[in-house]
Amino acid sequence: MVRGALKYTSQKSFDFWTSWSNITPTEQKAINATIKARKLVVQSVPAETLVAVYIKGSFPRREMNSRSDVDMVPIVTKTKFEGSIFGVNRLEISPVMVVPLSIEEFRTNSLATKSDQSFDLRAKPDRFLRTIDRYQLIYGTPLDPSGYPIRSDLEAYHDDVDIIKNGYLPLFLKGEISFGPLLKKFFWMTEMELAGQGIVVPHTFTGIAGGANKSHLIQEALRLRQQDKISRAEELEFVKKLQAWLALKKV
Repeated sequence: MVRGALKYTSQKSFDFWTSWSNITPTEQKAINATIKARKLVVQSVPAETLVAVYIKGSFPRREMNSRSDVDMVPIVTKTKFEGSIFGVNRLEISPVMVVPLSIEEFRTNSLATKSDQSFDLRAKPDRFLRTIDRYQLIYGTPLDPSGYPIRSDLEAYHDDVDIIKNGYLPLFLKGEISFGPLLKKFFWMTEMELAGQGIVVPHTFTGIAGGANKSHLIQEALRLRQQDKISRAEELEFVKKLQAWLALKKV
């Protein structure tokens, strides 16, 4: 039994954390917030338009730290329903971040909504589909990714290099995004780099670092990820190394 969890029941609801032991205070906060957010999402759109709700990221992997968000991804039939779901994001469900996707977007492998930034940092919909088996379904019906277009590992890697070089790094240096998202994107880029080499690794920060050689910059990224606090000097030093690292990549 999870300590202090809010109660919300539905025939279509699934609580993957009920099998966990030694739940940390950070995880308990995430569990309570997830249950709140799920209820708000379910209430925000007509039942027949909500296909599924998934949780991805560090929470289901049990890699959360004090800076971690809970990534909630509701799947709706049509893009027009995404606005209502975006509206559930509020302080009371922190640290949950609700970012929906639609079946329409999966079919075209393109996002129909506009980015908040001058350079669109968001992953293409197929990034979700290619690793859907590693996420946790908490509501609805499992989505079958086989009927939708998905880029090759090499194509996804090339796109990740471009988005870090031309998006994440400039926006970080301008102070428009924080260091955490940049560091996380470097992990996902490295995962695609390894996949392109035929190296399949667990979809975890430690798993990705473990699949790379000891000289790979991802080892330093893991060290920073595992620190409770990262100084500005450490952030800038890593960014300098990352810029040099990417300059050597032939894509």
